[in-house]
Amino acid sequence: NRIMAEDPKILKELGDKYQISKERVRQIQQRIIENLTEWSKEQISNFEEEYM
Repeated sequence: NRIMAEDPKILKELGDKYQISKERVRQIQQRIIENLTEWSKEQISNFEEEYM
């Protein structure tokens, strides 16, 4: 995980490693963050419905 790693990689390093542009790395990262945010909101909502 680039964001939570002890030694976070820069976008260009990841792009070079996977042979994609740093912009594509940024797009993928943003999509993952959006998906995790949506998932966590659903999980919190489900938790409140079941246990509160």
